[in-house]
Amino acid sequence: MDWESLQSIVVHGNTQEFLNQVTESLQTGNKQFGVLQKGLREQCFQQVPINAARDFVCQALLRLISDENTEGKTPIAHLLLEAVPPDNGVPRTSDKAAAHLFSVCCCAERARLAVKVAQVFSVKLTDVEDQQQCRRCVHSLLQDKALLTPAVGLLLHFPQLSDGISVSEVLEGLVEEGQLGLAQRWAATLPLEVQIRLVTHCVACDRLKEAVKLVRHFHLQQVWRSFIIFRTDCYHPPKGLCNMVAGFEQPRCMQ
Repeated sequence: MDWESLQSIVVHGNTQEFLNQVTESLQTGNKQFGVLQKGLREQCFQQVPINAARDFVCQALLRLISDENTEGKTPIAHLLLEAVPPDNGVPRTSDKAAAHLFSVCCCAERARLAVKVAQVFSVKLTDVEDQQQCRRCVHSLLQDKALLTPAVGLLLHFPQLSDGISVSEVLEGLVEEGQLGLAQRWAATLPLEVQIRLVTHCVACDRLKEAVKLVRHFHLQQVWRSFIIFRTDCYHPPKGLCNMVAGFEQPRCMQ
């Protein structure tokens, strides 16, 4: 890869030629993904003004995903996003371009790309032109088991999008789908009451290992004497679980 030539292409804004060279490099196997990513960041993007580099990546990605021939485009898109240099506190000029790129990606087919764009460019919901479309997209993603990860990724980045969503119900569904890690990651950003409700759901579904993992992850040991006592009238926990949580304080919200 001729990095000086690629720098010149970036400076002159020739996104098509840039994409051609990157695609060729990947297809011929001259560069492994990680090596090419590092080269793009250090030998190309970091050698031009930060805002110019970030704006250029936005425009290159818009051109890439607008191409009707989508074969092999997803790896290139993720490669460019991974290579985007941080803004290092420099006032950004790419906010609107990044928000537009996010809006274009905010659909089921590009949901994972949308999450990455939001994270890399620190997209704010206030910069997104059609916020309702974004909300509709998230609601739609939550209905598809295969797209739960990007759905939660968007909710983590844009907490405002959880309005109108039964958060506890979604969390419980994640656990039942074997997505404990994802549920745990999201619940960690939510109020204590939601975390407790998630644990009690695990107990009620006889998912005791998951319940104990959540208690430990959320550090509920010191605030919860026993997360099984409040339903002793209809739930008789196994002795092993009783021993494991013995000594926990019961949270005030459950008293």
